[in-house]
Amino acid sequence: MTLAHKGLAKKLAKFNVRYQRGGAHLNTFINAFKMFVYYGGFAYILQDWFGVTIPKEVAVIVVALYITLCYVLGYLDEFVGFWKHEAAYNTEELNPPMKKLIDQVGEIHKHLTNG
Repeated sequence: MTLAHKGLAKKLAKFNVRYQRGGAHLNTFINAFKMFVYYGGFAYILQDWFGVTIPKEVAVIVVALYITLCYVLGYLDEFVGFWKHEAAYNTEELNPPMKKLIDQVGEIHKHLTNG
């Protein structure tokens, strides 16, 4: 299978990958900001409805805990190798020509190692 417009497809693919990676990095800061906003709304509701006041310093602690939790989950994802399974699934199952190529390379390797 060949693409008729390899140049355009390649440019769009690069744009898509860069957009997604940039969005993921930017989303880190947006999520931290959202945590401050959510905390402010939560603190306002608690004070307005129940008369309970929460110190503003707690927001910094909550955001730091959120960032730490996201980091730990990312580390566990890397340690367990979930992203490797995702990549393998994308390569082998969703791309039939690649699956065929992988099978052919496996057969060649088997012939070379068994003599």
